[in-house]
Amino acid sequence: MAVPAYAGIPLTHRNYTSTLAFVTGHEDPTKEESDIDWENLAGIGTVIFLMGVKNLRQITANLMVHGKHVDTPAALIRWGTTEDQETLTGTLSDITRKAEDRKFSPPAILVVGEVVNLRDVLNWFETKPLFGRGIVITRPEAQAEEFASLLHTQGARVIHFPTIKITPAESYEGLDGTIGQLSQYQWIIFTSANGVGFFLNRLQELGRDLRDLKGIRICAIGPATAAKIEKLGIRVDVIPEEFISEGVVKEFEKLNLKGSRMLLPRAEKARDVISEGLTKLGAKVDVVTAYRTVNSGKNRSEMDNFIKEGKVDVITFTSPSTVTNFMEIMGKKFVIPPGIKIACIGPVTAAAVKEAGLPADIIQERYTIPGLVETLVEYFRKNMNPKRNKE
Repeated sequence: MAVPAYAGIPLTHRNYTSTLAFVTGHEDPTKEESDIDWENLAGIGTVIFLMGVKNLRQITANLMVHGKHVDTPAALIRWGTTEDQETLTGTLSDITRKAEDRKFSPPAILVVGEVVNLRDVLNWFETKPLFGRGIVITRPEAQAEEFASLLHTQGARVIHFPTIKITPAESYEGLDGTIGQLSQYQWIIFTSANGVGFFLNRLQELGRDLRDLKGIRICAIGPATAAKIEKLGIRVDVIPEEFISEGVVKEFEKLNLKGSRMLLPRAEKARDVISEGLTKLGAKVDVVTAYRTVNSGKNRSEMDNFIKEGKVDVITFTSPSTVTNFMEIMGKKFVIPPGIKIACIGPVTAAAVKEAGLPADIIQERYTIPGLVETLVEYFRKNMNPKRNKE
């Protein structure tokens, strides 16, 4: 019942039919005769045949022979309720030919009845803006929940291919030293939700708690990082207008930092834009490693298979590290096949994409995951014909 609903076909309707039957589409071939009452079945308003693709010609012929009009609408629905859903419509007289022309294969169900015509106005699932689009997420799967959920909502086929994983620092000597003298800092700057998590976990492991942050002002690079902090009841004092390192420096240009001491717990490998920029403004910045971003160890063959099967439309990158590790996995000579687009957040990630020799087709300037999804939707609405079933 869910499969026709996802194809925009109600099984009953007051203006079309009040009767409904479910029938196997594949009886035991060793039977001497069919158990299906074809004569009475032809009089039912809506008939659903389960797994009937291979016997489609016999099914339609039996219905027509026993009185079902040749022009009765019919629909085949394959992989229903999933992002791979495919719907083929026609009539009893031509649905078999259409299915053979399209090489329509199982698993699928057959819907026969006037209710199939309602698909023209009730087709809600396959008309989603990203329906059937294969979107690759390269960020760690544990941190991709929001991204994947938003893409699913827009109808995309989400392909998880994390190119990085987040691990603890090899040594916490530097971080522990700064935690031991937190009272000397006027500011702590967090450039990622990961930095927040690892910093606060280490704070607790050392027998400290949030009270040790009293009097220290907090800067978060963007709304996602700020949300992680504020969820703990800690107020964020500064969020830059641009959610990148340059934006942080620009925001602090408004303040007098001379003599200020600032703590920057971040990934082991990161750009020095913030530390260098704030130092020029007169601050003393202590940069410490809170965590590491390392290669996920994914196998190239997995992505090669997705591409070969035609399931990839867009590969997304949310940070320079996702780009560099993607190229390490795929090989420096990897070339994006025609038709596949690259989407990335912000100019820094876009620069990393271009440096890797890839095209930055879709660049989202708001530096947020919801913004990236909105940009993808807008891109496919404007630039390409959506993937739709040819009926």
